[in-house]
Amino acid sequence: MDTRKLTKRISNLNSGALIVFYILDVVLIRLDRMVITHFFKGSEHYVDILNISAYVVQYLFVVPLCLLVFKVFDPDHDLRIKQHLRKPDVEIKTLARWILMSLGLIYASSYINSFVFVAVQSISKTQFNTVSFNANPTFLGVLSNILAMAILAPFYEEILFRGALFSNAQRIGSWTAVFAVGISFGLWHGTYTQILYAAVMGTCAAFLVAKTGSLFSSLLLHIIINSIGAVQSIFMGFLDMSKLEESLSKNDLSYISHHKVAFIGLIVPACVVLMLMIFGIRAFVREIRYHKDTFALPEYHTDMSVRGKLGAYMSAPVTVAAVLGAVTIAVCSAAGII
Repeated sequence: MDTRKLTKRISNLNSGALIVFYILDVVLIRLDRMVITHFFKGSEHYVDILNISAYVVQYLFVVPLCLLVFKVFDPDHDLRIKQHLRKPDVEIKTLARWILMSLGLIYASSYINSFVFVAVQSISKTQFNTVSFNANPTFLGVLSNILAMAILAPFYEEILFRGALFSNAQRIGSWTAVFAVGISFGLWHGTYTQILYAAVMGTCAAFLVAKTGSLFSSLLLHIIINSIGAVQSIFMGFLDMSKLEESLSKNDLSYISHHKVAFIGLIVPACVVLMLMIFGIRAFVREIRYHKDTFALPEYHTDMSVRGKLGAYMSAPVTVAAVLGAVTIAVCSAAGII
């Protein structure tokens, strides 16, 4: 099989697994919502139970079913968790440096993403709908946030994207797979606030796996990012932004003084993120300047360039359908339609 056909075949399989995820996610979570509503509607914990149940369905049922479909169509692919979570093939010091560089790039992309869409909204004089990830200020709300963001999401998303999709795409070349799966990961998140941020994160995570030969490195990166995000969303859940804006408009700081713990809980992670971004970007620049060989990855099927293989990957029919679907979801989400 020639390189272009192989690339498209791999792309169709990867994107087919993601389409299966979308379909199963919609169907099973809708059924789950009906069941939870039937038994818990009217309960003061209804929303929290609904969220926890949705996360469990998504990560403990939908992702494994996607991996099963993947295995059926590619029976030779090794999806054993033990195989992918082996010890990284690099020193701890080297791994720490690469993770720091990744954090710098990821957080920088988050700021850029926010700036771009704020500018777009300002110029177009429109207000995009944003998806809130703030935890409800209850025990179950905090629990569901920690469970989903810091535990379930990192593990199952790494198994799906880097364990299955990336290792499958890596057969045509590491850098091709890094970019292809990174783009897919960004689009898969389905919201304009996360697309660039998640794409850079997916790219960095795939690079770490390619360099270390282990999902442990990308899993650690994912846990760090999501844990910081979970802390921020938990403390945001204890604040009423409309009351805060009203208080500040009157030059009244009483609302802030009454919620000191929540504000400290937001400021500390924000400072940590800023420091990680600064030191991470600095480490990245130094790496490019003095250690360019760091970014060397094995490339296969060299009869086509990385750009050519990436073009073939993204133009595969199933991938085109998956991309159009993801973009449609993101646009509808921004418009408040879904």
